[in-house]
Amino acid sequence: MSKPLIFSADDIARYHLDTRHIPAIHASLLCDEAESLGLDSEPIALACGRKRADLLTSHERITPIEIFKALEAAISIIGNGDFGFKYGRTVDSISSGRTTRVAFSAPTIEEAINRVVHFTEKMPSVVTASSEIIDDQFRVRVRAPWNEKVLPPAMHRFFTEAHISLCYKKTIDFLGRHPSEIVLRFAHPEPPDRDGFEELKVELIYNAGENSVSLPIALRNAPNVQYVKCLSDQAVSLCEEKLKEHTERQNIARTVQMSKIIYAWTSGPNPDLAQIAKQLNISPRTLTRNLKQEGTRFQSIIAQHKFTLAKELLAMKNHTIDSIANELEFSDTSNFRRAFKKWANKTPKEHRQSVLLG
Repeated sequence: MSKPLIFSADDIARYHLDTRHIPAIHASLLCDEAESLGLDSEPIALACGRKRADLLTSHERITPIEIFKALEAAISIIGNGDFGFKYGRTVDSISSGRTTRVAFSAPTIEEAINRVVHFTEKMPSVVTASSEIIDDQFRVRVRAPWNEKVLPPAMHRFFTEAHISLCYKKTIDFLGRHPSEIVLRFAHPEPPDRDGFEELKVELIYNAGENSVSLPIALRNAPNVQYVKCLSDQAVSLCEEKLKEHTERQNIARTVQMSKIIYAWTSGPNPDLAQIAKQLNISPRTLTRNLKQEGTRFQSIIAQHKFTLAKELLAMKNHTIDSIANELEFSDTSNFRRAFKKWANKTPKEHRQSVLLG
């Protein structure tokens, strides 16, 4: 891989590539693979901005960009495209991400998929899953949303094989045995170096148009032999808590972004709601509804905008309070004083004196 990874601003925003939600242990496993071959793993850790020891810190999390850079370094150092399978088999659900733990602690395979769908639809995740009954098979499809969009083929293949390998391994753990009817499908062509998969003794299908694990339909509701209800409930509660936190952060972020958009298109202190809605390519009613869902109103944003402008103008000695009231399009100075006192809990004059006195 001669060129370093470069991501567009659109990639970063769309796929949450700058969000710290990947356990650092995953980069540590890349280092382990290099070390098992007698190679120096430090460049792998440094590629994601960490020292080797930092990757073992409990609860330390890194961004997708950082794990991509670590993997880029690992592929360059190891020079072997067939370590995705081995990597997937070494991932332990206890030390892995919240979604992995909540899925693999489920009472059945079908419930595990339902949990993955529920949480990955609403939170940043490195993998999503879906299931479908085809003929007499229960097929679990695995997909990373960014794989085909932003990653080079070698890295795409690594993540695909790692995910499928992990799912295969956990299916065996779920059932407590190795069903011979398991079929693994891969969207990519058959690679020349696939020794790791040969020991699986399952059917492998390449150029399949999907990445999936299939097993007999009767096994979808087979009990998880490792299921412990209290641990399963604990994992679900943790994910629900993190989902709530994420939703709250997203709501705040969307409100801030909406405010910035409205400010950017504000030619004066009293912009027209219909005009702003037109700029956003939505109806005034939709704009009002969206703001309500984010816990705010159009007039609240405008009031905050006026407050910001008022503080800026009061910091300038050449603006009288009367002129500021007029510039902010208040009907008279008294209304401006009352509004500012409500915003700042002090009068415009008191605010100016506090600013000028420093």
